[in-house]
Amino acid sequence: MPNVNAGTDQNVSFGDTVTLIGQGAMNYNWSNGINNNISFIPSNTQNYIVTGIDNNGCTNTDTVLLLVNALPVISAGASDSVV
Repeated sequence: MPNVNAGTDQNVSFGDTVTLIGQGAMNYNWSNGINNNISFIPSNTQNYIVTGIDNNGCTNTDTVLLLVNALPVISAGASDSVV
């Protein structure tokens, strides 16, 4: 059975690009419709599960959490004019 590693949990801001890379096997299938080593923009906080397959067809899984943080609300205040 391969020793599959999905990487460490990550905190990202809404709209950030993320690339998940499975390690420890030959082929990788990720949950949630993403592809190994292809960047994407996560829309919400969730776990991503990778299934790694070795040369013998044996499989193992690992999970990584992507915590998607909302962007801060910024206000410059009221507009002022000087005469």
